[in-house]
Amino acid sequence: MADRVGQQFGNYRLVTLLGQGGFAEVYLGQHVRLNLQAAIKVLHTHLTEQEVEHFQQEAETIATLMHPAIVRILDYDVQDGVPFLVMDYAPNGSLRRRYPKGGVVPLPQILSSVKQVADALQYAHEQKFIHRDVKPENMLLGRQQEVLLSDFGLAALAHSSASLSTQEAIGTLPYMAPEQIEGHPRVASDQYALGVVVYEWLCGSRPFEGSATEVMVQQLTMPPPPLHEKVATALPRCKTLRRHWRTRANMPTPPRHSFPASNLRQVRPLSQTSPRSRCLTLPLHWSHRQHCLRRL
Repeated sequence: MADRVGQQFGNYRLVTLLGQGGFAEVYLGQHVRLNLQAAIKVLHTHLTEQEVEHFQQEAETIATLMHPAIVRILDYDVQDGVPFLVMDYAPNGSLRRRYPKGGVVPLPQILSSVKQVADALQYAHEQKFIHRDVKPENMLLGRQQEVLLSDFGLAALAHSSASLSTQEAIGTLPYMAPEQIEGHPRVASDQYALGVVVYEWLCGSRPFEGSATEVMVQQLTMPPPPLHEKVATALPRCKTLRRHWRTRANMPTPPRHSFPASNLRQVRPLSQTSPRSRCLTLPLHWSHRQHCLRRL
């Protein structure tokens, strides 16, 4: 990957590399005339003329998302065949950096973060958007420590290039719902991914680990390990989460198969989700593995 520090993309000069992933590098950009900073996301691809038009259409659509818990797209363009996005800069890093892999996240932080992310997903789904890559790395912390969901549509944008579309699945395997692995993401796939995040935060590990092939097979065929088998404090923490959501919503105890986060702006009624994606009801349950409900 090229070191682009010092280069200019649009009206921004790249000051420092903030991070990189499978689809893009992110730089801190300084506006060449104004005292403004932004995050510049440079995608790992070169586009043909036909792909440029598709990228611009997709980026324009994603830029219409306006929500307090979603990172705004300020501008976009293609420079020498390289597509890039100009986004609001979140100066406090990601929740992955705040809570590294293997650690257990404090319950108040889980409650606060999930509420904000679920609210952002609800809004996006109402606008007919699917995120496709919900994970801690894409949950950023703003200037007031608010949680901002980033990279809406980035996976789909990256795959507007033929050079990427045959190389990588859209999303991150340990967080992907079965139907997304099979190439059919839908609204419920984002719910599933958020449930995996909560599982990870409660016990310090994701439900399935291993090679890409191992994780894929496990996601498609196996129930997640019960949380109480991973950490003794998981069950009380789960009960606290459910009790908190029901109390905040002033709701009776929901059926075991229902989505227990209605006060977090229920992402979608379970009856409207796909049979495969009923595998998840926040925070932890996969209904196509219904016995897991009894094992938690």
